[in-house]
Amino acid sequence: MELSKLTNKSAQVWGMDLVIATFIFSIALTFFYFYTLNDRNSPKETIESLALQGKSISDSLLSAGFPEDWTESNVVEIGIETSGKINETKLEQFYNLTQNDYEKTKRLFNIKSDYIVFFDKEIDFGFVKADSIGKPGSNRTNIKPKNLIKVERIVIYRDLPAKMTIYVFEE
Repeated sequence: MELSKLTNKSAQVWGMDLVIATFIFSIALTFFYFYTLNDRNSPKETIESLALQGKSISDSLLSAGFPEDWTESNVVEIGIETSGKINETKLEQFYNLTQNDYEKTKRLFNIKSDYIVFFDKEIDFGFVKADSIGKPGSNRTNIKPKNLIKVERIVIYRDLPAKMTIYVFEE
C-alpha cells in the first residue's frame, strides 16, 4: 500500500514539470516568432524591396505615362518616353514635379524609399542644367545611403544611346 502512495505522488510531480516545461516552450516559441520570423528589417528583405522599387520606377519612366500627354496637374503615371526615345518635354515636367512635390512622385511610383535618376549625358532644359532628377537637394555624389540599389537602363536620349541610372536608397 505504501508503494502505491509513492508512485502516485511521483506522477503528480511529473505532471507539474510537464506543465512548466510546456509553458516555457510556448514563451520561447513566441519570442522566436516575433524576433526572428517577423523581422522585416533583415538585409535580404530590404535589398529585395529596394530592387522591386527600382524596377517599378524604371518600368514607369520607360513608358509614355498616363495620360500620354500628361502634365504636372493631371499625371496618373509618370513616363518620359515617346516612340522609344526620351521625350525632353516629359523629362522637364518630371524634373519640375520632383522639385515642386517630390512626395507625389513617390506615391505615383508606389514606393516608400528615396530615389534619384540621372543620365551619363548632361540634363539641360535650357533654363537649368540638372545633375539628377529626384529627391531635392540630392545628387549622385552627396547622398549618404544606409542601403542603395542601382538600376541601369539603356535609353535613347537626344537621338543617341545613353545610360539612365536610378538610385533607390534609404538614408
